[in-house]
Amino acid sequence: MSKDLKADLQLAVDAARAGGELAAQNFGRDMRVWEKAKGDPVSEIDIAVNDLIAQQLRSARPSYGWLSEETKDNTERLDKQRLWVIDPIDGTRAYIKGRPEYCVSIACVEAGRPVVAALYDPSANEMYTAMAGGGAWRNDVPLRASTHSDALTARLVLAPDMAGHAYWPQPWAPRSLVRPNSMALRIAWVATGEHDLTMALSTKQDWDLAAADLILSEAGGRMTDQDGTALNYNAPSTGHPFVVGGAPGVHDVACAQLRGLIATYRAKHPVSR
Repeated sequence: MSKDLKADLQLAVDAARAGGELAAQNFGRDMRVWEKAKGDPVSEIDIAVNDLIAQQLRSARPSYGWLSEETKDNTERLDKQRLWVIDPIDGTRAYIKGRPEYCVSIACVEAGRPVVAALYDPSANEMYTAMAGGGAWRNDVPLRASTHSDALTARLVLAPDMAGHAYWPQPWAPRSLVRPNSMALRIAWVATGEHDLTMALSTKQDWDLAAADLILSEAGGRMTDQDGTALNYNAPSTGHPFVVGGAPGVHDVACAQLRGLIATYRAKHPVSR
């Protein structure tokens, strides 16, 4: 394992913990909240956590690029060998409402793929970490994705209304069905082996996914688009319309299910031209 990746991982862990502690200190309190765009809330604590993490990481690695949900993007990052990808509070809606379904997500990305990840859940005091080629961990305990091989009976991390949607080619018969507000936590829960599969059917951004992607991948799971293609980070567009994260034995069937749902939806809701 590369010494510089180890150092970057420690920086990410320290920053994620510091940001999580700040978020936890203000959890449940009155705070200023506004919308960046319709349906996209942010709080003053999101900004404060972003600023704290930026101070720690950017001062330690001034040559790295920067991409954060709460920092205005620019194209300078595209020319950087490595960059930090940050979601100061993933699960802002839950955080604002006083629900403990949020986390701090930090990844270091190189050549389009995450190489270091730290994801901190302050409510559970759980730190998820991963390094490319070095495995994935939760509070220093190694993580392995499940060996479940029947996708249609998978333990889903998915909204109940979506799991029951009529457009799935085959109905799900999940053994469990949960969904925290944080997309990063949903993916991390699959990495633990306690759940088998999660999906995103609306566009997610690099900062929602990069850290959790590495954690799941290093735990032996797979995270791709609906066609089974690995996600690419630090592109000009940071959006990913469809995401499947699953244990290896259920991933391909889940992708096929999602492709079927998309095809049925598009057939029934054609775009006017």
